Amino acid sequence: MSNRRRATSTAAQGTDRSLERWAARAIAAGVPCALVWSLLAPLDSVSVFQGAALPQNLGWLVLATLAAVFLKDFRVPNGGRPASGRWAASAWLVWLGVAAWISLGAIAAAAENNPRTAWHGVWHVIGLAGWFFATNRACRAMSAIRSTLMLIVLAGCVGLAAYGLHQAWVVMPRLRAQFEADPEAMLAAAQQIAPEGSPQRARFRDRLYSPEPYATFALANSLATTLTLALVLLAGAAVGMGRGGAQSPRSGPDAASLTVAARGPALRSRPGTRRPPAEIRAWAATLGGLAVVFVCWLLTRSRGAWLGTALAASLIGAWYWSRTRWASGGKDWGWQVVGAVAGLLLVAVGGVVVLMQRDFLVLSEAPKSLIYRWEYWQATWRMILDHPWFGVGLGNFQNYYPYYKLPTASEEVADPHNWMLDLAASFSVPVAICAAAWVGRRVWGLVDFGRSRDGDDQPAANWQQRWAAGGGLVGGALCLAGIGLLQGIDLEAHAVAWSAALLFAWSVWPLRQGLVQPAVGATAALAVLISLCVAGSWQAPGIAVPWLMVIAVLTWPHRQAAEHRVPAAALGGEDAVGGRASRWLTAGVWGVLLAGFLFQEWIPVTRCWNYLQQAQYAADATDRDTWLEKARRADPWEAAVVAAQAQAAVGKALAAPVAEYDVQARRAVAALDAWMAWEEASFATWRSAGDRTLELAAGATARGLPVEPWLQVALAYYQRSIQRYPTHVQLWAQVAVVAAYLGQSDLSREAEE
Repeated sequence: MSNRRRATSTAAQGTDRSLERWAARAIAAGVPCALVWSLLAPLDSVSVFQGAALPQNLGWLVLATLAAVFLKDFRVPNGGRPASGRWAASAWLVWLGVAAWISLGAIAAAAENNPRTAWHGVWHVIGLAGWFFATNRACRAMSAIRSTLMLIVLAGCVGLAAYGLHQAWVVMPRLRAQFEADPEAMLAAAQQIAPEGSPQRARFRDRLYSPEPYATFALANSLATTLTLALVLLAGAAVGMGRGGAQSPRSGPDAASLTVAARGPALRSRPGTRRPPAEIRAWAATLGGLAVVFVCWLLTRSRGAWLGTALAASLIGAWYWSRTRWASGGKDWGWQVVGAVAGLLLVAVGGVVVLMQRDFLVLSEAPKSLIYRWEYWQATWRMILDHPWFGVGLGNFQNYYPYYKLPTASEEVADPHNWMLDLAASFSVPVAICAAAWVGRRVWGLVDFGRSRDGDDQPAANWQQRWAAGGGLVGGALCLAGIGLLQGIDLEAHAVAWSAALLFAWSVWPLRQGLVQPAVGATAALAVLISLCVAGSWQAPGIAVPWLMVIAVLTWPHRQAAEHRVPAAALGGEDAVGGRASRWLTAGVWGVLLAGFLFQEWIPVTRCWNYLQQAQYAADATDRDTWLEKARRADPWEAAVVAAQAQAAVGKALAAPVAEYDVQARRAVAALDAWMAWEEASFATWRSAGDRTLELAAGATARGLPVEPWLQVALAYYQRSIQRYPTHVQLWAQVAVVAAYLGQSDLSREAEE
């Protein structure tokens, strides 16, 4: 009996071990697949708030849950618990508290906004946290994939830059020629209704004739932010390869971090010897990739990206130089710092001169752009003071901004163009402080860390790297096929981009180990952070995912493991960090979050979208109302359904005969009131309700019915809209016209003034 039990136990352990191996392979392939997906579909902040990032959020949470269940942490010396174990437990409590806090904020924001918008933001942030956890755990459990992941980041950015250059030099000139030949045909193909002289036509033309590339992104600034990350990483890799892989001094981890050398022991040349062909090819590919990224980065004309790169390189370069000179006993370290900063300033001045000669407006308009941002930040600060503890909810910034907007401000923005202010305004001041502390600790951990170790002595290294590379290639191709089926793609541009990315990856693959060191990663991460202080869309997966991956990859291992050089184990024993209880507690947390996402976000939202699509193509009004009611029951937190019902009620009233018009119009106003109760904070909803009520007034006029009741309702809607946007000139003009028609001369005169 005992032998039978032992055999059963052994078989069960073998099954578990096989399941763990397959799960580890799935994670090794899934992480790079998700990375490539984020570059192919980078989205923007508005798309995220509308729920376009739901598939990526689901993928990140699935990866986090699998990593928590099947991947064990790195082993620590002598089977002991690391000093950071207690801190890790405290950190979990802090971040669970943050998740609960932002969830309460979403509930509070639902009182006067679309509840689903805020929940899209909450789950997106939780999904990004899951992405970081999955990547970090995978790198700690399967350390051999780190170099492959970094190579995929760089290759993906090289592909993005090639896509942008093809777009700027080939695609856009071709489209401009087509527009000049037949503008109406192009507008019809783009499904744009833009009559001659309309603002819509002007915007379409401005975007068409804009010289900046944007690749797969929505904005050139967003592309520039991601390319900033790659630019610094590629520059560091090129410098390291150019120095022939010379090992850094052994004076300590800080000095060791200064040398950015690609470490390929079998291929690396020694001083005084001829470089092997593989090393020459890798160096040439790195320089070529750097040139492609640099040119596209310059063409974006993103002053924030330029500033972020210059400041990050200056700060970290000066700090490292002074630190190593002091540690080595040099007496002139201060002059070295001054010389480094002066040299960087001279390079910056030279770049300014060249840019002003080629495109004077890029720099001459910089003060005006800074003034605009200062106006955004002033309004945002006032918003933060009114909502310090729970914020306005991620995605609701644009609803509140018009109320705080300065009279001289130029436009209505969807975010404050500053990631810290955005966090404080959207989530709360405490959450922003926690996020800043986490980011600062992670970036500083890279600055003050030693040379990277890839765990190449592990027997599992080969299969880990193969699965990671295959996941990036096959998964990326599948993602591209899916995007092509759903949205359509530019095959020529993608062929150029993928060719450039694959050529770069193939050339650098033999020397991928140690391609990027923590010191360079710190510079790149800091450059992106500085860029995001004057730019928006930090939520975009195309920006956040590569940035978080660089942080996750380069912060492994912890100091204790790095100092003792203890290899990680993909399927290690129970002496892993935190032990069995910690492992299953972590798995439980991510499992609960995944289940919450599925039942609170994924299932209701996708069902609601399906019903709304059915309502759009309904055969008649009754069928449409049935589908809209199903959509409302499927997702009771989606205000877009209530808005669609209100629009349908207005349409039904306008189609009603004279005898039924008054009843149907009153029902339409009741539906509009129900919509306003859902989205009370936005001036745009009140204005839309006023416009729809004016349509009801026009319908009454056409039927010979009194119009004053509907004009009174429209005037009330417009007044509520003005309360939320006091400086909107067109709204005041609309109020003046309606008030004059109703004979309210005092209100009309006030509106005119």
